[in-house]
Amino acid sequence: MPAGFESRPSADIWVPLRPAFNPQNDGGPLFIVLARLKPGVTLENSRFDMKRVGEQFRTSFPGFVGKDESVAVVDYQKHLVGDVRPTLLILLGAVGFVLLVACGNVVNLLLARATTRSTEIAVRIALGAGRSRLVRQLLTESAMIALAGSGLGLLLSKGCLLGLLRMAPGSLPQFSTIHIDQHVLGFALAVAILTTLVFGLAPAIEISGTDTNDSLREGGGRTAGSLHHTRLRDIVVAVEISLSLVLLVGATLLIRTYANLRRVNPGIDPRNLLIMKLSLSGPKFETTSATSEFF
Repeated sequence: MPAGFESRPSADIWVPLRPAFNPQNDGGPLFIVLARLKPGVTLENSRFDMKRVGEQFRTSFPGFVGKDESVAVVDYQKHLVGDVRPTLLILLGAVGFVLLVACGNVVNLLLARATTRSTEIAVRIALGAGRSRLVRQLLTESAMIALAGSGLGLLLSKGCLLGLLRMAPGSLPQFSTIHIDQHVLGFALAVAILTTLVFGLAPAIEISGTDTNDSLREGGGRTAGSLHHTRLRDIVVAVEISLSLVLLVGATLLIRTYANLRRVNPGIDPRNLLIMKLSLSGPKFETTSATSEFF
């Protein structure tokens, strides 16, 4: 296995396994098997095949498998993150809302800047610049802002990740293996491009549609163009307020839920409590009854 492989449960030493199955005993060893599906084999196909093999085993060794027991195949990723996946998806949605609010702020800043650039844009149009060329120029400026923000965000996430790894509980599956790799860089680049196209396009189109005569006339940049900019900025502000309200309500509910869970009485005193797993082997514990009697 590669050096970074982490088994669940974790182990420091691996030894060769020599299982000795004795169907005459009423108990036996417990194995958790990890398997990689062959190309073209689906999870449903493997479940059907393993269920058939389980029934053949039940027929060959009656009484060894309980009436309500069967053989199952589950997705290993879902098995690892099944408990934390809903929480992570909620967190991802919250981060998406924060990104939308931040993009709304940038859009407002670009629209505010457009008011002071109306004369510049009018001069460019008068010199022969087409609207498509102006849109490309303004999108390029937005892309520079998005890429700079993404780069800064990656640097901050690198430092924050080290702090989170130190504070994270050991119960989180594969948490210690989280790192920033080419997939994270690709995702950040894709988000930067998407935000540039979606949120930089509206200000670019709005600015490129500047009326040349009004903008070049003294004071003209504060009339019709400003009204269009103000209307679009009002819409963006309304969307920002709505998203911020959703974030605030969601965060409040999550905090209240966490506080309520902390107050739940588990029925035991968890302080100074040690939990361990025991594995009994040898001729003395060949049967389930002997194992039960020991415990």
